[in-house]
Amino acid sequence: MNKNTFCLLLILILTSSGNLFSRDSNYSATTEPAKTTERNNNLTKITENRHTKEGIHIIEEMNRLRSNDVHSEGKKILELQKKLEYIEHNSITRTEDTDGLRFSDNIQQYTGQNQTDAITISQIYSTYNSYIKSIATQVEQTNPGLGTIWVAFAVGKLDSGAGATADTVLLFRSTNNGTSYNLYSRIAANPGYKVSNDEMDMEIIEHSSQKFVYLTLGFTTAGYTGLYRSTLIVYDIINNISSNLTINFPGISASSKYYRPRITSDNARYPNEAFVTFSLIQDSTDGLNHFYLTKFCRILDPYTISPAITYMPNAVYLPLIYSPFSSTVHCDVAFYNTGAVTTGDSIIFVISGYPGYTDYIFIYKARSNVMEYPHIAKILTENSHEKQFARIASNGGDDQKKMLMVFVENYVSGSFYSSSLYSYSTTDANTWTKSLILGAGLIFNIKNPDVIGQRNLQGKFYTAYKIDTPLMDFVSSSGYNDLSRISGVFNHNNTGGKSYASPKPAFRFNNSDSCLTLWSSASSLQSSCGCSSINLGFRFYIQGLYDSALNTPKYDLVTVYLRNSTAPFAKVDSAKGYSSTAFSFLNANFGTYYVSVVHRNSIETWYFQTLHVTYFGSYDLDMYSLSSKAYGSNLIKVDNSPPAFAVISGDINQDGSVNLSDVIRTFNDAATFVSGYVVTDVNGDNITNLNDVIIVYNNSTAFAHVIKP
Repeated sequence: MNKNTFCLLLILILTSSGNLFSRDSNYSATTEPAKTTERNNNLTKITENRHTKEGIHIIEEMNRLRSNDVHSEGKKILELQKKLEYIEHNSITRTEDTDGLRFSDNIQQYTGQNQTDAITISQIYSTYNSYIKSIATQVEQTNPGLGTIWVAFAVGKLDSGAGATADTVLLFRSTNNGTSYNLYSRIAANPGYKVSNDEMDMEIIEHSSQKFVYLTLGFTTAGYTGLYRSTLIVYDIINNISSNLTINFPGISASSKYYRPRITSDNARYPNEAFVTFSLIQDSTDGLNHFYLTKFCRILDPYTISPAITYMPNAVYLPLIYSPFSSTVHCDVAFYNTGAVTTGDSIIFVISGYPGYTDYIFIYKARSNVMEYPHIAKILTENSHEKQFARIASNGGDDQKKMLMVFVENYVSGSFYSSSLYSYSTTDANTWTKSLILGAGLIFNIKNPDVIGQRNLQGKFYTAYKIDTPLMDFVSSSGYNDLSRISGVFNHNNTGGKSYASPKPAFRFNNSDSCLTLWSSASSLQSSCGCSSINLGFRFYIQGLYDSALNTPKYDLVTVYLRNSTAPFAKVDSAKGYSSTAFSFLNANFGTYYVSVVHRNSIETWYFQTLHVTYFGSYDLDMYSLSSKAYGSNLIKVDNSPPAFAVISGDINQDGSVNLSDVIRTFNDAATFVSGYVVTDVNGDNITNLNDVIIVYNNSTAFAHVIKP
């Protein structure tokens, strides 16, 4: 299938526009209680927690100190934990050595504002010879520094092997609600060390006099051919010092792979004495078989750049053997409280994509104040479709049981494939409800969604995700109040192009804690402020790309403009996307506009009348069923049954008309059989030939040209 003019068949507008574009929409049409199952296997056989009488007394004393929420108790709690380990031998606490990363001040950066048409993009960083591979972000919650945005990301080349160029981890911050960002730290890895794509997560641990950014990431040695490891980088942002620690679970071997680390904390519940918990996936391969495990560890005194890490040496469940190596298995973690003091504090583990069980999402729970193994709490399932990339978020504070989980569901049947985005939500940390966010699309993939909860605000969440298509990536997001979706942006990526890293959601302290989306193109990192845009569903055909024999259109990238409704009808905002899909206008205010569409080798065409738009409205425009749907009826009929009209093709040089210069340019390319995604390939078959010349010639003899107010 041609990359440039493939038949996209985006059903997403037809299946989810009511949820995506409507202000008052909720999940009532697609919401259903989650089905659960009881299935006995190694994933339900968990490690037992056993405590001695003396150990129980130590745990009670740790909980008493924790309930005080006094900033100086962390070291006492840590010492009690070490005493408990000496008695019961259930965990191992140690301080890890720095490994694999080094500090450097050399950087190539760009910070500032870039303006294209009516779209304003806050650009954090840009490079010309490397790529953005992974992103993480958090926002400070207390003074001093309330609202400061921290953004970490990995930059590197795409080479591989032992001699591969080392990746770099950059940390930027914004003190003006995301208007501009400044470099804070640069860490360059050793030669051959590569940060794994989309394996980066961040927490901010803060007390009024101490603040730390905790960044965990996955990396490989020898340019993806060596070890799989996870690193914890700790930044003391008050004293401006840093350290990095390689996570080494007991019994680590060179053949074991550690990947997909995730991190959470209870800092919202305990502002003075936080605990940090993070999990990862371990593949204990013997070179032939693969034993997939979920491991976790905890930091009980995180107010230092060299914290002691308490490891749980065993896995959450008994391992299963699968081959070959799987990159789909994933575990995410979140903290929540059920209202009780210390005994109501819990950590929830969500496991998805497990080989052999990809149609299930497994939920485990553990007390967060005790170093114990979690128990299996729920298995979510309702069909045989693959469920991957499950991420969960809570609001973190006292008696905050509402949580939101997002995940990708893939349906495969023979050659048929579709990808959808769903959520599971809960109000009691027990009963879950499934909802459709973005519904089944063909040929595109939804990649690595992520979700964040606003601290201490029950039910307030924000999620961001990437829709991967052949010519560009759509960066989408949705905002929630009280677990109901109230806003959405179909596409933040009005610069077009592809990316390697998936976007990250955050909340900024501006306009009632509005949304923040961090997203990348291949070699630059952008920041989108705000929760909503003007989303416009616009369906139209392009003459050269319509197959009248099959009654089907092909699709290509276009730019749609909002224009002032009065002369001289200046461009106000623009959006890039595929014809017959959704377009997001990020900067236009609500009001009345003309709408026009520009395609690379077609006549610019205007919608027949003005359109009044608001941020949360639902707008689905049709410019194919009647010629009168275009201003001046400036469409050409491309099908008799069913009747269909299309934007006129052939304006190769985009001067507003199809004329002799367009014919000559197309003829010259056809004479040498120019191929590829070229402007003279009018019918989208990846080669310029007589068929393209005929289309351009016929429209030139009809004097096709732009018709506008």
